[in-house]
Amino acid sequence: MQIRLSAEPKLYMMAFVLIIAALLQPFAGLRLAAPAKPQVLDLDQSSRYVVVTHVAPGTAVDIYAGGYWLGRGFSRFGTAQVPLRFPLRPGTTVTATIAGLGVAGMRTLRPATVQADATTYHFDNLRTGWNPYETTLTTANVSPSTFGPLFTLPIDGNAYAQPLIVNGLLMPDGLLHNVLYVCTENDTVYAFDADTGVILWQRSLVDPMNGVTAVTKVQVNYQNQNVWPTVGVTGTPVIDRSANSLFVVAATLQTGSMGKVFQHVLHSIALDSGLDNSGSPVVIGGGVTMSDSSFKPFVSQWELQRAGLLLVNGVLYVPFASHGDASLMLSNGFIFAYNENTLQQLAVFSPTTDAAFPTMATIWGSGFAPAADAQGNVFAAIGNSLPNSIPGNGDYGNSVVKLSPALSVEDYFTPYTFTSLNANDIDLGSAGTMLLPDQPGSIAHFAVACGKSGWLYLLNRDALGGYTAGGPDKVVQEMVHEVGFKSVGVHGGPAYYLSPKGPMVYYIGNQDKLKAFKLVTGSTPHLTLSAKSQNIFTGLGGSVPIVSSNGSMPGSGIVWALIRPDNDLTTPVMLAAYDASSVYTELYSAPVSMWQNPKGGAYLVPTVMNGKVYVPGANSVTVFGLTGQAHIRRF
Repeated sequence: MQIRLSAEPKLYMMAFVLIIAALLQPFAGLRLAAPAKPQVLDLDQSSRYVVVTHVAPGTAVDIYAGGYWLGRGFSRFGTAQVPLRFPLRPGTTVTATIAGLGVAGMRTLRPATVQADATTYHFDNLRTGWNPYETTLTTANVSPSTFGPLFTLPIDGNAYAQPLIVNGLLMPDGLLHNVLYVCTENDTVYAFDADTGVILWQRSLVDPMNGVTAVTKVQVNYQNQNVWPTVGVTGTPVIDRSANSLFVVAATLQTGSMGKVFQHVLHSIALDSGLDNSGSPVVIGGGVTMSDSSFKPFVSQWELQRAGLLLVNGVLYVPFASHGDASLMLSNGFIFAYNENTLQQLAVFSPTTDAAFPTMATIWGSGFAPAADAQGNVFAAIGNSLPNSIPGNGDYGNSVVKLSPALSVEDYFTPYTFTSLNANDIDLGSAGTMLLPDQPGSIAHFAVACGKSGWLYLLNRDALGGYTAGGPDKVVQEMVHEVGFKSVGVHGGPAYYLSPKGPMVYYIGNQDKLKAFKLVTGSTPHLTLSAKSQNIFTGLGGSVPIVSSNGSMPGSGIVWALIRPDNDLTTPVMLAAYDASSVYTELYSAPVSMWQNPKGGAYLVPTVMNGKVYVPGANSVTVFGLTGQAHIRRF
């Protein structure tokens, strides 16, 4: 039997179809998103693990570098992390295979290439200041005829922090960029294209419309104006490329109905977007228990986050100092430890927990960041304590300390001249401690330290030496009044280079020349002065050198440093370059920009990467390079 619909039901059906079509019209052309494909995240020479995302939980992932198997990990919550037993050299190809997929039960993912990035203060956690991956700049082409300023980037304040660089980063515009990160004392973070100077994003960490601003020097009794006129981001941030994170601390002031609230705020910012990552930001706080069981709190108003941040084995360390000793009985040294993924506080250290001498002993180093070895031990040089304090009795002023990853004291060195250093404000901690790469011979693990006294100490970081009343100090070598003059010695710290002639250490002291010391290893290791520059470096406390080279290739090693004016608003900061094998030979010198604070040493540190030199300064970053390869422009 054949059934036929009457005209009326047909009309109802047509109307129903039209209604459904109208409802679906907004979704026309849309497709269900395909599941994200597994991928190896970007990594660089500072990466300590390989991350593979979008992998089914429980799946095994094998990692290969340069064709060699590195290890296996298992996915948890869609992500697998495989620890690296050693840093990977830039240019290395990293691949991953996933079990249970593809032909023969395995699937090989798109490879990632290890980049050479500048992700932390002085290039690495040893604080060597040495970029051994610079293949463009040489002693032959860095000269006045072929090298010079390329362009200047305007920023909204003074940049005390060292610029950082991440290469080949995929940005929201869908393109790969070499990205330059710059922070200012107005609490602003910039991401520039490092090659063109174009702003990729700009982020303010304050909110003036709601009463949140950077701090002014007046509000922190900042009479000596070391950081001026505002205090915002001062310490150099640190980057974890694998986590897509830039970690930065902003000093802020919130003014409202509750009065004035001073805070240091720790941010984890996405490298590509400039937005805060999950769990960010957090306000830094806490304190330590003193020897009499009292509690010493962290008071943000009297603390300066001056030294660079340290990131090692997933733990972020944030050091603090005073505002130029302007508030002696209020400011204290601190180091805070945070989990980099959750920003949960893990530990707090203060160099002075002796209740009889409760203040001072700060970690500032003129910006030089604490160092770390491969095991995650933290090394820091400490500023002076109050007179008559007792070394090692809960007070580590004027010392070099070795801290466990959990910030307990494992070892220390205090000069036998401790009492005199304290009484005369001669900080050993005016400069940071640099760890040397492993060396052959009777001692493998060296460190160097030199502060305001100008005494240069070569240390065995496996046995620092403790305190010996009356001396002599139990160190590898002690070079008396070797660097700097006028009891100001060194502000900042040294650099290292494995030259064709062997390992070298470079220092620039107060009103002194750039000095190159050769490290002699063997049964009686020691430093010996190898060469000096012809010029004297003006500016209080000297300068902080850095080194670029193509490994140890002859003719590629260059020492870079900034010559700052001494209490002079009419003389510009100068960029100078020297042959690292013989610093007597100056390759280049030229003005950069004016520094507008005559009372405060900036201790600025340039960054060398990809044939360019990035120099921070007052309201600007100046970029130098080979003038024959780039169009000179000014933004």
